[in-house]
Amino acid sequence: MSSRIPEDFFEESDDFLTEYDESFLTEEWTLENLYEPGAEEVMESLWFEGDPQPLDAVGMVSESFVPEKYEPRYAYPLIVWLHSATDGRPTMASVMNTLSPQNYLALSFKVANDSPVNTRSLATWPTSETAIEKFLSQIHQTVCQLGSFYHVHTERIYLAGFEDAGAMALRLFLKRPDWFGGAAAFGTPFPEQMLIPERLPVLEEKRVLVAQGVKDPVSSIADSVCWTRIFKQAGVDLTTKLFDGEHELSPEMLKYMNEWLINGIYADNMIY
Repeated sequence: MSSRIPEDFFEESDDFLTEYDESFLTEEWTLENLYEPGAEEVMESLWFEGDPQPLDAVGMVSESFVPEKYEPRYAYPLIVWLHSATDGRPTMASVMNTLSPQNYLALSFKVANDSPVNTRSLATWPTSETAIEKFLSQIHQTVCQLGSFYHVHTERIYLAGFEDAGAMALRLFLKRPDWFGGAAAFGTPFPEQMLIPERLPVLEEKRVLVAQGVKDPVSSIADSVCWTRIFKQAGVDLTTKLFDGEHELSPEMLKYMNEWLINGIYADNMIY
């Protein structure tokens, strides 16, 4: 299978490994270090200490998350979590302990401008092409920095977010699908201005998850239909999922995201 990330994505990190030696991944090691039922929670996540953010930054790095039983030889999937104006900005420890405390590395970003917008407590993500390009550059730089310290699997970098952050995750993914393995959006209404992507061969290897509460007053079933149409037209492997509840990021959603990701990893490793 072709690489989802250009080889020069991590050119800033001389020590980054692009070839994955997974010979040590015995069944016993996997059960001990990954997918472990009832794994102990990681109580704290790490504040990412990168370079100072530029004044015109679109997003700001919030936290990074590393599994307690981190294994340097294993190339970990990376979740890039975008905080929304309405998700309460949970810590990455709380998000990852619910999703999986052991299976992934993670980074979180918040909107750089936290001044209130309308009745919201936080600013929403910008949607201009300039902002998207600029934010992609920020993500690239930050992931390269993380990759110089930890073993990131370059074919398994996933964007995720709730409401407007979910829409931003999908926009970023569609802008540079060769950089990411896929994206997950929760409680995300379909934007009024959304360009329909071209059907590209690279999109056929990608996976997208769109999930919402069945009683969600913000993201309706009609929004789910619109997302389905746009991603099916682009040739993406789309999964849609309804959960009991309203407009919320529920533990059930995060647990399902872990199941969705693991199923994709298993599918990638199958030999046909």
